[in-house]
Amino acid sequence: MVGNKFCEDMQVFCIDEFQVLDIADAMILTRLFETFWDNNVVVVITSNRPPDDLYLNGLQRFLFMPFIDMLHQKCQVVNLSSIDYRLLHSMGMGSYFSPSGTNETNAKMHQIWDQLTNSSKGSYKSIEVAQGRTIGCSKHSKTVGEFTFKELCMDNRGSTDYMAIAGELQTIIIRGVPQLSLDRRDYLRRFISLIDALYYQHRNVVIEADVPLEKLFNIPQGGNQIHDEEFAFTRCLSRLKEMQTDNY
Repeated sequence: MVGNKFCEDMQVFCIDEFQVLDIADAMILTRLFETFWDNNVVVVITSNRPPDDLYLNGLQRFLFMPFIDMLHQKCQVVNLSSIDYRLLHSMGMGSYFSPSGTNETNAKMHQIWDQLTNSSKGSYKSIEVAQGRTIGCSKHSKTVGEFTFKELCMDNRGSTDYMAIAGELQTIIIRGVPQLSLDRRDYLRRFISLIDALYYQHRNVVIEADVPLEKLFNIPQGGNQIHDEEFAFTRCLSRLKEMQTDNY
């Protein structure tokens, strides 16, 4: 029913950077796309992964295989390039600092805050999300907000929360980002969603992390399995690098 409603006023449906991380989403996609094609809607998809690698090693992936077969039947698969053009820009410095908690890192973070806020002490700000929910920013001044990783990614947050933050603030400072791994997929997925939201809204991000940027995601060594989160984080890493450049 929802798919038919979409098709009433739509002739082309585009999805950029398509990925599947959840079996529930995987099951919905089959019925949704069947509706598009039944209504002669042109579907255009870009992804970092070929169709056969979507939801790779995911739970109950056999239930998702009919959708992959459908993609091959209905779509022309084109391999454009393996080059990440976001990394071709010269890298800037001054928006990612590690390790957390050192005197040097703390001094740099305080310096950035002072420069961005005219040495404001900052105050509490309540950011409205939806349906009466709010997110608290304990240190806010002008269009700058400072959060901890725990506040943003360890609590129960979603993309709606992150879009609300991006809508209220121009610069987001994130303190205490740990090294991320597949051991805590919930933290990892929230961090990726957070960076995606800030990137789409073209917001400035300053990060204090426990490890250097290239080591932020701890990829398991020696395993044969490749998880979708690894590809999603690769994109996230690329965006974090681009967000440090002058062009961004």
